[in-house]
Amino acid sequence: MSMKRWILAVMVAGVVGSGSSVSQAADVSWLDEMRTPPQVVKHVMPVYPEDARAEGVEGQVVVRVTISKEGTAIRPQIVVSSGDPRLDQAAIDSVLAWKFKPATLNGMKEAAEVQIPLQFRLVDPEPPAEEATTEAR
Repeated sequence: MSMKRWILAVMVAGVVGSGSSVSQAADVSWLDEMRTPPQVVKHVMPVYPEDARAEGVEGQVVVRVTISKEGTAIRPQIVVSSGDPRLDQAAIDSVLAWKFKPATLNGMKEAAEVQIPLQFRLVDPEPPAEEATTEAR
């Protein structure tokens, strides 16, 4: 049984907790018309680890997972580490909770590998009060 590798397209940005965001992005590619790549049915935003946020830790994680014929993410592997194991684990935990429509070959469901990048980035929730009053003038 052949397993196809795909790069999954996901473009999601959202605020996770106060003053942080996590975004995900990738490209979709497939090789022939008889194959369809897996598709995200449900994504779960990673939880930004509180201690990592407090320390100002940011980074990108690329997780490779196999999408089973049932649409479940299994066998996660870190392809690109953020350099911080807390962010890496949060990325894995998130991706394992995702649900997919499985890949198909000639209409038959098949397992496929995907790579999913997740960006952990801290953002300022509001400008300082001085800047807010200056802008209002």
